[in-house]
Amino acid sequence: RGKGVMVRESVALGGLLALCLVQGAPAFAPTCSPILRGAVSASAVPQRPLLAPALPLAKKSGGRACGAAALRGSSAAVDPEQDYDDVAFASIPKGFDPYTKSLDAWFEQLGADNNEDRTLAGFAIFQQHTDNGQEDEVIDRLFGMLTLKEVLHRRAAVQTLGMIGEKILPKTQDLMLTTDCMTTRASCSKVMGAVALRNPDNLKDFPQDALDGMRKAMTEIPDPVTKVASMSALAQIAGGDMANGHTGCQRALDLIMDLGKESDDVSVLMSVTNALSSIARTNPQWHDIIFDSLEEMQESKAKVEGFNMVNTIIRTQLMALTKGARGSKIPAAGDGGDDLIDTSWFGTDDDSEDDEDWDDVASSFARKK
Repeated sequence: RGKGVMVRESVALGGLLALCLVQGAPAFAPTCSPILRGAVSASAVPQRPLLAPALPLAKKSGGRACGAAALRGSSAAVDPEQDYDDVAFASIPKGFDPYTKSLDAWFEQLGADNNEDRTLAGFAIFQQHTDNGQEDEVIDRLFGMLTLKEVLHRRAAVQTLGMIGEKILPKTQDLMLTTDCMTTRASCSKVMGAVALRNPDNLKDFPQDALDGMRKAMTEIPDPVTKVASMSALAQIAGGDMANGHTGCQRALDLIMDLGKESDDVSVLMSVTNALSSIARTNPQWHDIIFDSLEEMQESKAKVEGFNMVNTIIRTQLMALTKGARGSKIPAAGDGGDDLIDTSWFGTDDDSEDDEDWDDVASSFARKK
C-alpha cells in the first residue's frame, strides 16, 4: 500500500486510541460533583480489545448466556400461571407482596449486593409509587440516584424508572440534554433503554421526542459514554423482543440508519454497524433494509479516515445477511448469545458505563425452580 494510505490509517487509529484513553481519565467529568469524579476510579472495568468481534457473544454466568440474549431466552419460557405475566417481570415470585416493607425500606434494598434483591426492591417501588399521592416524590428520588457513586445502586434506580414506564421519558430527556454531568447523561440514556426493555409491548409507539433526544445525544453531546448508552438504547427500542412476539420500533431503526448516512465519525459508524447487525439477528423482516443500509455506508463512507476498519466489519455482516438468505433468520453465533452492540470502539469507562444496565438485571430473569 502507498505510504499516504498507511499514514492516514495510522492517524485514524491513533485518534481512536486517544478517545479510549480519554475515557479513563478522572478529569473527563470535570463538571460532576467530587463524589462522581472519585467514582471514575472506584471500580475499574477490564478493558476489552479495540478490535472486538463483529457480533460479540454475551457474557456468561455459571455457563448461561447473560445480557439481551438471556432476557429473550428466559422470557420465552415464562410460567403461564405467573402472577405477573409481563416477561419483563418473570423473576418475581408468585404471591410476592410489595407491601411487606415500607417504601423507604425498599429504597434501601435497591443498594443490596444480590441482584434478585435489587430487582424485587425495584418492582416493589414500582408497585407502590402512585400510592398516597407520592408519585412525583418517588420519581424525583429515583432520578436523584442517577448520580450515585455505587454502580449497582445506580443501575437499580435506572431499572426501576424503566418499570415505571413512558411517563418518565420527558423528564429523562430534559435531564439528559441539560445536565453537565457525564454519569447522569449516560444514565438517562440507559433509562430510555430500560423503559423499552420493561415495556416491550409499547415499542412501536415509542415517543418520538425521546428518539429525537437520543439523536441529539449521538450528534451533539461529545462524550463517548453517552453515545454508548444512547446507541444501546436505540438498539433495544428498534430490536424489540421477537422471542415473545414484540416487534421493535422501525422509527428507531430508521434513526440508526440515518446516523450511518449523516455521520463521518468512525466511532459512530462502528456503533451503527454493530447495532444494525444485532437487530438483524432477531428481526428477519428487516434484513433487506439493513443490508441496503450497510451497503450504502460501505460505498458512501469509503473516503472517511479510518473507515477501512469499519468496512471490514460491514463486509462480515453483509456476508452473514447473504448466508441468512436476506429474509430468513441469521444463524446464531457460537453460544447463541449477543450483546446489543459492540461498544469497545468508544473506549471503556471506569464507572462501568461500558456495561449495559440490563446486563446486570437480565441474569436474574431465569425462572425460579
